[in-house]
Amino acid sequence: MADAPLWKVAYRSDGLNVDQRNRHAVATTTRIVSRKCRATQWHKPGHARVAAGDDGDELHGSSRVRHCGKHDMAVRRTGFRGYHMRALVVGASGFVGGAILSRLGPERAVGTRYNNSARHGLARFDAARNGFADLTRVMRGDFSHVILAHGAINPELCAECPVETGKINVESMIRLLQEILDARITPIFLSTDYVFDGTRGLWEDDAAQCPNTEYGRQKAAVEQWLQARSRPWLVVRLSKVVSGERNTHSVLGQWVDDVFAGKSMQSATDQIFSPLHVHDVAESIINLAESGRTGIYNVAGPEALSRYELNNLLVASIKALVPQVNVVVKPCSLRDIRFREHRPLNTSLSIKKAAAAINTKLRPMAQVCSEIAEEHFGTPNYCAGRQLGGGRG
Repeated sequence: MADAPLWKVAYRSDGLNVDQRNRHAVATTTRIVSRKCRATQWHKPGHARVAAGDDGDELHGSSRVRHCGKHDMAVRRTGFRGYHMRALVVGASGFVGGAILSRLGPERAVGTRYNNSARHGLARFDAARNGFADLTRVMRGDFSHVILAHGAINPELCAECPVETGKINVESMIRLLQEILDARITPIFLSTDYVFDGTRGLWEDDAAQCPNTEYGRQKAAVEQWLQARSRPWLVVRLSKVVSGERNTHSVLGQWVDDVFAGKSMQSATDQIFSPLHVHDVAESIINLAESGRTGIYNVAGPEALSRYELNNLLVASIKALVPQVNVVVKPCSLRDIRFREHRPLNTSLSIKKAAAAINTKLRPMAQVCSEIAEEHFGTPNYCAGRQLGGGRG
């Protein structure tokens, strides 16, 4: 134990390590309500009043009145009963951040964007230049959490430009995290299965980070920095996040485009991950936050699949509706594809810890692919898609 790095085992005099201390803080910073029936007012931990801004939006309710039944308590082992998070989503114009913002709705969350394209209700935020104080000048609300869903997420870009992407993914991220912690708000950092080297599968939440890519090293550096902090924080480690949306980051949506275009596809049989629909990702993150969870949690699908298996699941679901669809999925090895770095092969994640903490129903990929096939290839949709995409059918 004495030789372990600070971020891995950060003990203090009371004998609690970082993860235990974060969970302990949830219980100790919130007033426990007597089992006797009475009204009480309690303040959610990690809240800070954020200054007024130009947009005029305000999220109210840092404290609320709670009437307790005969056997009720304000805090249970599983977290706050009736606790609704108030979130600032940094990177809400992105794939995952947008899903979280949409799930929470405008009464419970506000968000930021990076690009200049206007999107209603999103404030402009440049992680390399702006800090948390800049956000407080344009937004206000009683935020319980700040969700950090932004960053340079393309592994190839990180390998090509490690210094530039490191300034975004590590330097500015840590600076922003420190400012959030100083404001006594709980940050939620979205990490990745790329913090592991892919030499085995079903990586546990507490497994030591061992990245073999620049992107993974950058994410691991932030995880390790947080693990040395004493104030509450939450790391959500994601695997392959999917949806049927076209023109997005989702591989399933990209394959839908390929089917409409009549293109053959090539997918690796040795790249294994734990895919999860983006809506289930958003729901899981919210449930973790609202149950007062802190520390590191893997949020991923309930099954490990290869990229080739996932591709074939989608194509089979489409062909079940439209048998005349004629596309071929060709198997390959991930090593056949030229990247600047060797990508990790098996980054499937164990989700036992999250499953024990929250009761979020996670859809298997067979169901997700069937839903996507129905959405895009039900007869009217398929005809419209052929006209737009020029598919052969």
